[in-house]
Amino acid sequence: MTTAYWFYLAAIGLVGCGIGFTWGRNTRPDLKARADLESRMQEADQRHTALQHQISDHFNETARLVNQLSSQYRAVHEHLAEGQRALMDPADIDPDSEIKALIEPPAPETLLADDAAQPRDYSETPGTLSEASQRGQTSAS
Repeated sequence: MTTAYWFYLAAIGLVGCGIGFTWGRNTRPDLKARADLESRMQEADQRHTALQHQISDHFNETARLVNQLSSQYRAVHEHLAEGQRALMDPADIDPDSEIKALIEPPAPETLLADDAAQPRDYSETPGTLSEASQRGQTSAS
């Protein structure tokens, strides 16, 4: 056996190992499942991106329509106020009429009644409980 024979045998063995490795790697079921999952993930990413664009477009259109509605609402109230001033005798116009109240914001003092005080987030006495309520708890025990 000559050296050329061993060289050809080694070359054929290496080529066979390469073919076997490639064939084994490409026919593994987990590789196919991985490729399937990757394609599904790319499709999901594309759907997610499309949905984000739809949501953005929806909110942009909603904002535009709300702004348009606000300007139309203001125009209706201005028209009603002008009609009130033009069609009614100035002596008969009530200064607190509903149309004026809808156009002008209410005064800050009318927002809260005097007897409706806001709740406080602190106690009038120092500490978390007043001393009287602490004594009442200990005597009730």
